[in-house]
Amino acid sequence: HGGIYIEHNWINAEQVAGLQRDIFNLRHQQSTDTDVNCNYFQPSGLSNRVDGDPNEFGPSDRLTCTITSSLPGDRKLRAAVEEKLEHLKLDLQEALGIIPTNNNHDGSSDGLELAEQYYSISPTGSFLPRH
Repeated sequence: HGGIYIEHNWINAEQVAGLQRDIFNLRHQQSTDTDVNCNYFQPSGLSNRVDGDPNEFGPSDRLTCTITSSLPGDRKLRAAVEEKLEHLKLDLQEALGIIPTNNNHDGSSDGLELAEQYYSISPTGSFLPRH
């Protein structure tokens, strides 16, 4: 039956501080670099929008920055975190008895997927319901 497991220091204090510096630096670069369009952080509401919703965001929305290989900043640290997530994914597959195969007609695997990574910050006045 369900439960919660906490792995203390899975991302250690030095790595957390490094990620916080990375976020700060990306936001600072965005706000001071006028020669380049550096809009790394964009307003983002929930991904499960209602049909017909104009998908407009305001000051109560969080800001997100999608982590990609082309995103400047501390790529080495982000790669180390991604590696930890990849190991966690493999451990979860094993614990759940999932044996990934590549037998799907589109060449994809039916195992767990590390689908997206992003920084999310909540400026003063923002609100994101638990989801």
